[in-house]
Amino acid sequence: YRFQITQQKYVVWMFPFPPPASYSGGIVSSELICAYSNACKDFEDHAKINLRELTQGTYYHNYIRDQAYHKVRHMNDFPYHIQAITMLALMLDNSDQKGGNVCVRTLGGRTEFCDNEAFSSYDPYEGNELNETHFPYEFFNDDPVSVNSTLSLAPRVMLTTEKFAMWYNGDISKDHCKHYNSGEDVQSFAGAAWLPFISELRKKKDVLRNYNGYYIGNAPMEGFFNVKDADFSYEKMKKITLTSIFLAGDSAKNGYSYLMNYTNRVDVFGSRSTKTDSQLKAMKIKSYFSACLTLTTDMQGAILTNDASLLKSHRYVFNDILKPNATKIPSSEEKTKIVFVDVVDISAVPKSVRESENAIFLKANMNADYPGCDETLPRYGYPYKLLSTYANQAKVVITSRIHAALPAAAMGVPVIFVENSGGEKKWLPGGKQGVGRVEGLLDMFHRVRREDNGKNWTLGDLTGDVPHSDGVHLADRYRASFWNKLKKTHYYRDSAKMFGMVPFQRLGRKNIEINIQDTFHFVLEKSDLTWQTKRAIEHVFYFHPNCKVYIHSNDIGPPHALETLTEAGYNLVVQTYDLDLLHTEELGDLPHKSHNNDFKLEVILPLILLRKMGGIYLSKETIVLKTISAGIEEGVVLQENGDIAMAYYGRESKDLLSSLQRIYIAKSKSIAETRHNLTWSFPVLSDVHTLQCIEDIKWDLGDDTKDKIAVGLHPSTYAAINTIKFETECYKIVEQLCIFCDEIHW
Repeated sequence: YRFQITQQKYVVWMFPFPPPASYSGGIVSSELICAYSNACKDFEDHAKINLRELTQGTYYHNYIRDQAYHKVRHMNDFPYHIQAITMLALMLDNSDQKGGNVCVRTLGGRTEFCDNEAFSSYDPYEGNELNETHFPYEFFNDDPVSVNSTLSLAPRVMLTTEKFAMWYNGDISKDHCKHYNSGEDVQSFAGAAWLPFISELRKKKDVLRNYNGYYIGNAPMEGFFNVKDADFSYEKMKKITLTSIFLAGDSAKNGYSYLMNYTNRVDVFGSRSTKTDSQLKAMKIKSYFSACLTLTTDMQGAILTNDASLLKSHRYVFNDILKPNATKIPSSEEKTKIVFVDVVDISAVPKSVRESENAIFLKANMNADYPGCDETLPRYGYPYKLLSTYANQAKVVITSRIHAALPAAAMGVPVIFVENSGGEKKWLPGGKQGVGRVEGLLDMFHRVRREDNGKNWTLGDLTGDVPHSDGVHLADRYRASFWNKLKKTHYYRDSAKMFGMVPFQRLGRKNIEINIQDTFHFVLEKSDLTWQTKRAIEHVFYFHPNCKVYIHSNDIGPPHALETLTEAGYNLVVQTYDLDLLHTEELGDLPHKSHNNDFKLEVILPLILLRKMGGIYLSKETIVLKTISAGIEEGVVLQENGDIAMAYYGRESKDLLSSLQRIYIAKSKSIAETRHNLTWSFPVLSDVHTLQCIEDIKWDLGDDTKDKIAVGLHPSTYAAINTIKFETECYKIVEQLCIFCDEIHW
């Protein structure tokens, strides 16, 4: 998706559906740029494009960054704006290229456009209808320009091929404005970001009723399962992605039939609270704790007018949205505001902080007199202004609102969550703390509570850098799981890559723990890329999120099953190896016997790699169970068959060189195990114990293994299983310590 200009003529098709059948040809000496794979599947070759990169530095960049909001503004018109912006950005990006300007045309059209200045009046921020934006209809019409408002090359009927819905709460009255929680709409934006466009808004309580389109479920679902028998159709269900749902009261019981059918026929789904997850598991419905999809919020935000009279009041959002060329977006160093949002116990915050000249006070509930609060489109401007303030003004967000905390953290802003000093059962602005909506979500933030040991304010006056909580590593895992689930739907996968939503920048990339291991190695073949192997690699990143994992392989190439980890922001590298060259580099003139049957590649290669690069080698059956110190002794733990379960050696280790020399000189088939001399040794299970670990709820590893850094499972026994029994020891160590928790193997 990193697009490189290699030609001067481009044919562009950014719509999620194929062009009219008559347009199947006509690409000569031009490169086809196509956003959606299914839209151009009939063409032999086409290039993808990352619009975030392409529009960088242009007037249109903010439209791409904040595309979730602009989808709501423009609904079915949104794909036309994306097509126009792509064509203009290609011309803008290369207007000074030697040999003439880049020329573009719409797929199926005959007319080429080479001068971006001719369309300088086009402004996608200007209005909500195409006619209000000085829209370049010429891009979509081979007829004379005088025939305005014609879209013959991409007729509107094409956009009815599929439906893409976003939920909303319906119309509200003026009297209800002050009670309306904009956090509902923040959640809607999170789902909208992954859609190609929004074809309709559906009321939350009826979102699935009589609906046959695509929908991302990421919300509280009271009344959600108000469905008819026809809505149980597999053809309908398969278009529904339940990423992070919350069930209150009797919702789980009322929706049992739909949930069970969905799980059995389509996929497992994410629960937004640990309580919902426990409820569903008790009902024998497979689910996993997903946290909330708002953790994928990724906006640049708009700059607002700066009316000083609104700064210290809760009316800051009455400032107007400015266009991107009005003023510069602040850099991260220029973001100085301390943003308060509905803090439930302001006395938990030091006086020097709450009275800072940089403090801004906001409310998630709309002001009663907010302009247009009872109209759908103006109402969405309110949460957009909140998100914009977090994104480009906030140095830190202090809040007791979960849907202020989650999107702020997702956009890289440190969050201080102020809890109710009355205890777990007391209400926060968005729900009870220990029961319901926020259960399981707060560990991602700094947490403070007045007069509570362990949760008192320890962050000073916030004049210096405000660090992220280490809980952002949790957020990164949840984000990775969302991507792993959503990318299975090609529309969402292609949208995310086109808008530059992935690869993620991990939120915890700067929260580096010192004195722990940072380099790990696996030696794998393509046939090794099973779910078990993927879990073993996940466990490494689970406990060492900022480490680097090398996959040494001569037959694993892109695309492969491990790419999702790199797309989620983890540092995983697949690289080839040359054993003969490695031998020469590390062992010099020692007789090379690597191809002799006396030597096992599974032993020799990992050790030579450690000699060259240092770090920890793990077999694909070794499950890391805790963070591994940088100060452990060098040594090896072996599997029953003599292969290495885990080895640690420093770069250019003399002890390792001596061991390798002994192996070669003695022609030994294995390396001597040093398990009994290691403080970090761990159990390597036999075939019988591995089976018990997988199938017997009463079996456990024993108290003497609780602090071990890893456990080794029997290779062939572990590889042969498809599922692990719920609540067994292996369920706890393999399935619960996951990154891609959406992949359930129990």
